Amino acid sequence: MHPDDVRTVRETIGAVATAYRLDPAAVRVRLTGGGEPGGPMLVQVNFRVGGAPARIQVAASPAREAVVAAVDRLRRQIDRLTRAWHPGLGRSRASGRWVRRARVSSHG
Repeated sequence: MHPDDVRTVRETIGAVATAYRLDPAAVRVRLTGGGEPGGPMLVQVNFRVGGAPARIQVAASPAREAVVAAVDRLRRQIDRLTRAWHPGLGRSRASGRWVRRARVSSHG
């Protein structure tokens, strides 16, 4: 693993953890990849949100793409885990607003 890739991952994942006020002791990052700069990389982040364990995992090549994808997935996962759940409500993909979902029963 190239030292520049390790430093980039440490800084970017650390910035996301800080921005979302995650406990740094509860964030673990595992990197797997080749020894050449820009080669393929697997980024796995184990973390806790509100006491609940969570994990994201991204593989990409070059390594910078893996870091960018991991940061994006980490942010989306944290947002999903911290968003309030409302029964019968869901987000409309088109508008992004909360909409009431109808129940569909398969029983006659």
